Amino acid sequence: MYGEIYEFLFRDPSREYLGVILAGAADCGASAKLLGRTFVRARPEDCEAQSHGLVRARRSFSSWLMGLCADEGLSQIDVHSHPFGASPHVSFSYTDDQHEAEMAGYVYHHLPGSWYGSLVLNEGYYDGRVWLGSPHGVALGPKRLRSLSLAGFPFVRESPASGGPTGLPRGEPKGFLHRQVMAFGREGQARIGECRVGVIGAGGTGSLLIEGLARLGVEDFVIMDPDVSELTNLNRVAGMTYHDAVTGAPKVAVSQRLVTSINPEARVTPVEVSLFTEDAITSLKGVDVLFVATDDHATRMVAQALATQYLMPLISVGVAITCDPGGELTDVSGEVVVALPGEAGFCLSCLDRYSPTRAGLELSSDPDRRRAAQRGYIETEAMPSPAVRHLNGVVADLALVEFHNLLSPFKTPALWVEYDQLRCEVRARPAARRGDCAVCSPAARLGLGDLEPLRPLFERRAEGDILRRVALEVPVLPAEQALGEPLQPSDTSGPLGSRGDLAMPPPHDLGPRRQTDRRSPAPPAHLRSASAVGGTAPVAPQRPPYPTSIIVRSVEAIYTHEVCRTPLKFGAVIVDQLPFCRVKATVENGRGEVAEGWGGIFLMDLWAWPTPELSHEAKSAVMIDLNQRYCKVVEAYAEASHPIDLFMALEDDLVRLNREVCAEHGLSSEQPFLGALVCASPVDAAIHDAFGNVNGIDAYHGYGPDFMAHDLSRHLGPEFAGRYPAHYIRPSYQPEVPIFHLVGGLDKLTRAEVTGADPQDGVPNSLDDWVKQDGVFCLKVKLRGMDLEWDIDRTLAVHGIGKEYLIDRGEERLHLSADTNEQCESPEYIVEYLRRIREVNPDCFEDILYIEQPTERDLTAHRHDMRGIAELKPVILDESLVSLETFELAMELGWSGIALKSCKGQSPSLLLASKARHMGIPYTVQDLTNPSLALIHSVGLGARLYTMMGVEANSRQFFPGSTTAGEKQVHAGIFTVRDGVARTDSLRGTGLGYQMSRIREIDGD
Repeated sequence: MYGEIYEFLFRDPSREYLGVILAGAADCGASAKLLGRTFVRARPEDCEAQSHGLVRARRSFSSWLMGLCADEGLSQIDVHSHPFGASPHVSFSYTDDQHEAEMAGYVYHHLPGSWYGSLVLNEGYYDGRVWLGSPHGVALGPKRLRSLSLAGFPFVRESPASGGPTGLPRGEPKGFLHRQVMAFGREGQARIGECRVGVIGAGGTGSLLIEGLARLGVEDFVIMDPDVSELTNLNRVAGMTYHDAVTGAPKVAVSQRLVTSINPEARVTPVEVSLFTEDAITSLKGVDVLFVATDDHATRMVAQALATQYLMPLISVGVAITCDPGGELTDVSGEVVVALPGEAGFCLSCLDRYSPTRAGLELSSDPDRRRAAQRGYIETEAMPSPAVRHLNGVVADLALVEFHNLLSPFKTPALWVEYDQLRCEVRARPAARRGDCAVCSPAARLGLGDLEPLRPLFERRAEGDILRRVALEVPVLPAEQALGEPLQPSDTSGPLGSRGDLAMPPPHDLGPRRQTDRRSPAPPAHLRSASAVGGTAPVAPQRPPYPTSIIVRSVEAIYTHEVCRTPLKFGAVIVDQLPFCRVKATVENGRGEVAEGWGGIFLMDLWAWPTPELSHEAKSAVMIDLNQRYCKVVEAYAEASHPIDLFMALEDDLVRLNREVCAEHGLSSEQPFLGALVCASPVDAAIHDAFGNVNGIDAYHGYGPDFMAHDLSRHLGPEFAGRYPAHYIRPSYQPEVPIFHLVGGLDKLTRAEVTGADPQDGVPNSLDDWVKQDGVFCLKVKLRGMDLEWDIDRTLAVHGIGKEYLIDRGEERLHLSADTNEQCESPEYIVEYLRRIREVNPDCFEDILYIEQPTERDLTAHRHDMRGIAELKPVILDESLVSLETFELAMELGWSGIALKSCKGQSPSLLLASKARHMGIPYTVQDLTNPSLALIHSVGLGARLYTMMGVEANSRQFFPGSTTAGEKQVHAGIFTVRDGVARTDSLRGTGLGYQMSRIREIDGD
């Protein structure tokens, strides 16, 4: 989530931005945690002032936030940017000091028990503090934040500015770790050494974990076990001696001695009490990672609740040995579960790794326990389980591997691992978070800290309460809300998770608000840290079709002929008219409900199929024919599906249809698959829209486990097991999306170039007038790709005009992209182009965001190495991107990122966006000169994805008459660009947010 906050704060380096983290709190004795649950973005209208050197919230916005804190018992952390570069000397200003002192005094006076803190970030560093308060509601002064942690995969801790972005200042690793550092590096070893680890259970498996952790380099332990040594422990407990066994030495003392014998400087806190005590909870809630190595249900239940509330990764380790009545071994096995906090993870309850009923029985009164044993509900206490060291050792080492990988990643994480000793098998099992989980869902215990007492979970039950189910009885909101209902009035990005530094949530992790009575903990002595939930790739089982799955009942395509207002030139192609295809799809879900959806796109053969051997009319006829055939194939598909699964199931049919249609039209070669995708894309969009409409949801809320029977591994491979598109998209629409304005090869740059032959319809005819009217600060420059001097001059001229008019408006931001539409013979052309630009105008070079598809779309033709360009500027794949295979090949060839387009399909765009974001690869959302529904869809897609910079929107330049009056009126913020952005507040309701009923009412349909 730290990355998402960073992206929001630095979306525009010409001004400061403000957000607020709403957090739980935890008193850990000598230190404290702030545990973030939600990040709220301050919109421009929420700010009283916002400039390059100042941002201040309106009183109404601050009051609303304090109301949330009062209602839910949360604390407030203000987060704002200082967009002044990446100096390690980032610090709060005098204005910040004055304003925050006033805010802290107000908070402590009106919200006793709450905390007020703040973070300030520049482009590479951060600083943070919390304002201390007195019992009398007075702000006493700030205490500096010690560190910020990301508690997901991987586990990361960063220090404030003095330590820099790489983490806390670190010394030389200890000598006994030298061989380890050689293999895995100093940075990862430092993270291990800084990690405070809690271990519940110091018996056969737990003691081996403790020994392994000490040899791995962990230096700070909290070890909890109330038991003492016995002779029966000697076969498996690491470090235990015969003397320990006969004298009954506490197991925690044995483990403490073991750790310090390996590393005399290690710190061990022995906790010789049961987990079901306040002392144990208090000792453990300050750790970074928690291990549980016990075999009872109640301990695992309470440990999971503890880890969830305090946002710690929990690693559960268990073993089992069973025999049949004849004494033959039937099972010798173990398992490791890594339960991570946040939406991207899951918990032991999600996997049914403990039974609340069994836990309740274990915590029941002694008479009830005896009756439960007699009835077979639980084993009798007189029957100890078989145990052997080699089984414990293998399973403990598997857990150590995942712990090591969590702090210093070196492999794909395995979050649920089984070991079968009889079969000599180690296998990863699929796992996923359960949407209605009463433990780890955002509406339950996630990040609550001290706000949710744990005592009710483990208080011993009174006699006669034997069958009471011990569950976390917390109301859970509907799954679609858990995947992204925005808090009002500001956009949010999700429940923060935190561990004891500062917690940040995954980007998709917007959760429902938790309604609770206000329970304020006593203020801690000082702030130690604040922490963040990170995401990883848990594995998910495949599920049967849901009631929300759909069957397509009918698909209807409608075609209109649209004429360009002014010719559009890109590459060697000039466009002056195109067929526009609108599609209406009617679907039925598993509940028998019926609804329709819409999609639209230009069937632009000149872009998708630029062969000069065929006329535009001939290619258009093929594309219309293919579109109609595909509609019929979709209608005939009888399996109830999710739209993504439906599209992928018919992909081979699309290939076959394309071949057949081209043959029937007498063509010697078939249309490129890119053209086939364009033909299928309005159908795909209409089905996604209908899917959301029939199920009464925003279509983007339907891309998670509550609506999809299959996870992404079905289409993207096993590393995506347990992952869904919802994990990679925004939970709600960005309120404002920067718009890229296209500068075509024939476009007039200045008003002086305009003649009487240009249209006189009130729409600008030159770039300078467009920039002046719409305030656009993102410009896409179409180049020739074979005329270097012209391309350089064109780029410099466009940059100069953009800068001039933006500076006149008091702004300096300008972003360029350059596109030759595949006309370059080799990457060296663009390398020379960029070097020349940098020599002539360094400012222009800096303003170039990326280069788009400079060479031919057939990546296998010459296998150009793009690394030379990528070293200067990101180089983005566009026309070549038609499959996962081309994606993988492009990455091998050194391309930096990819271009997504709604004209290639909503389903493929979501899959590719998921893969790109999972891999950390940048992507853009681009246009096909989309008018009408196509533009609404495209802007919506860009507003739900994490693009490099906004979306393209070119139809206002070339096809303004192709959009209906109703569409323009309902979606005025999309079709009328102001200050360089499209506004998405009209994208609401179900489906893709078209609001078709309102549009039809205005248009008289």
